[in-house]
Amino acid sequence: MNVKVKICGMQTYEDAKHAIDAGADFVGFIFYKNSTRAVDVSTAKDIIKKIKGQVSIVGVFKNSSLDEVNSLCEELNFDLVQLHGQESQEFCNNVNLPVVKTFGLLANFSINNTVRQMKQYDVKYYLIDRENPGEGELLPLDRSTEIAKNFPIFFAGGLTPENVGEAVSIVRPFAVDVITGVKTDGKFDFEKMKQFVINAKGVKV
Repeated sequence: MNVKVKICGMQTYEDAKHAIDAGADFVGFIFYKNSTRAVDVSTAKDIIKKIKGQVSIVGVFKNSSLDEVNSLCEELNFDLVQLHGQESQEFCNNVNLPVVKTFGLLANFSINNTVRQMKQYDVKYYLIDRENPGEGELLPLDRSTEIAKNFPIFFAGGLTPENVGEAVSIVRPFAVDVITGVKTDGKFDFEKMKQFVINAKGVKV
């Protein structure tokens, strides 16, 4: 089996098309207004109409209201919802689509405490990232492996075409998730996207 690849932070149709052409399995649209990677609803709607059925579409939220999440699920036709905030299990239960719940971890995170915390959630997938997304090194691969043994995880944070193969071979996650690692000068780079997917999927998990 090959790892799945999610490329997040779509803001234009060209970026989404490049991600699909590169072989991504998931593309993510961020609706957290404080993020520089966020997209407005009308732009996302136009892009999703053009790509629906070619790739799994993920709506990404952080501490939004349940009404907002579910109304955008309906309007924009996502396949999954990713939650990055302090959403409870009850909140996850009431989202109208399968949920990816994110856990931000320190580099020296406790494996036992993290597994215990994640087991409080019963969701489709789990995502582990650094505590401050977009900053710092990869999470320790050895510790992350222990998490991946317990949950179907998206592994995120600090991945690049150069290091994703090693990360996949050690952690053996369900999926890897990238934004910055496939950009050049702040813009998505199609060659980096392609190389990232090739290097990620070149490892059997």
